[in-house]
Amino acid sequence: MSLNYLFVIDRLENGGAERQMLKIANYMSTGNVIFVTSLHTPSSHILRLIEDYGFFYLSIAVSSGDSFLSRVFGAFKLFKSLRYIIKQHKIHRCISFLEWSNLLSILAANREGIPVYTNIRNYLSSQYGSRGFLVLKTAK
Repeated sequence: MSLNYLFVIDRLENGGAERQMLKIANYMSTGNVIFVTSLHTPSSHILRLIEDYGFFYLSIAVSSGDSFLSRVFGAFKLFKSLRYIIKQHKIHRCISFLEWSNLLSILAANREGIPVYTNIRNYLSSQYGSRGFLVLKTAK
């Protein structure tokens, strides 16, 4: 039986998490349909790479300002877009990479009864430790 997998990541650049995501997606692609999305718009180079793998890129990126309220509103729009993709493309499994993608994927996919597999490929205390206790605890 063919499954529809959705891979979600914060940013698609040339970093380690991105390479791991594409390797895992490629491994899972045999007999399955792979959809990829990111919270920020990827470069045209990365979009071509996704296309070369035979994956489908679905855009959910939204622009938001620097204020707290605009970031909260932007996160809500990302959540709604992710839920729409899950429903529209009949996603069976969601595989998420990095903190904010993990949080949004858990909220969106669990609401639809879809299993979510999360991955973090960095040291959270190094990345978020200077931003305060609440931010670090949320990321963990």
